[in-house]
Amino acid sequence: MRKISLLFATCLILAACGAPGSLSGRNGGGSQPEASAQRYRGTGTVLEEKGAEPVLCLGVVMESLPPQCGGPRIAGWNWDDVSGEESATGTTWGDFEVTGLYDGDTFTLIEAAPPRRQDVEDDSITSRCPKPPRGWERPDPDLTSEVDQLRAINAARREPDFAGAWIDYIDEPTEFTDPTDTVLNLAFTDDLDRHEREIRRDWGGPLCVTEHERTLERLHEIQAELSGTAGQELGLEVLSSDSSENRNVVELGVVVLDAATQQEIDDRYGDGTVEINAQLEPVP
Repeated sequence: MRKISLLFATCLILAACGAPGSLSGRNGGGSQPEASAQRYRGTGTVLEEKGAEPVLCLGVVMESLPPQCGGPRIAGWNWDDVSGEESATGTTWGDFEVTGLYDGDTFTLIEAAPPRRQDVEDDSITSRCPKPPRGWERPDPDLTSEVDQLRAINAARREPDFAGAWIDYIDEPTEFTDPTDTVLNLAFTDDLDRHEREIRRDWGGPLCVTEHERTLERLHEIQAELSGTAGQELGLEVLSSDSSENRNVVELGVVVLDAATQQEIDDRYGDGTVEINAQLEPVP
């Protein structure tokens, strides 16, 4: 089955920056800290606008020319120590792997190097149900239009234990792909047989009804808490957050994360409920 994702999810971008790119050059040097100071390493865009100090962009970048982003000031940066940067209309930028100190406001550079190649994760959104031996059933051809599919999704979302909705394509999609060539996936936390019977009143095409541990409403609550007061209390600098309907987790992008904070989040919300990606990782 060809997996193409169409996810009904909520994504909240709270702060922006970070960009892909290329660099061929040498290491750059910054200041030398005390041996006991915690060092951090990460890959991101360093950007310096005319008349402003350079910043280390972490997260999402606006793909304009020049790019636009924000982030902490990067102290000790010198463009003469690196190569591979680009310039346009008074702005200079480039992608680098940087090592240094971070105090919540300023990243103090120790070393800069070309960005390491990062493996691209498979983020395709697929059906939780295996393909039936005789193929996907279409029990009611009169209920297989796009309108029927949306009606079924909306009805599912009104259920108190609704947990997610997403679509998987059976074959390679084209502009002429019919809804009957898609698998409608709906997740709930309980009573799957009843939900399937009720969904069949609105949708007669391929269907997968599956069980999730947490409702989507609960994921949204956790997402809002960590993006707001709870995140601030934990000392998180949140860059982005997302409630994944197919994976049934909250995905959080932050600047830094220590093991104690991760454990506190797991204790509060449950192991595996919140997946956190830190842009700056502690250097052992």
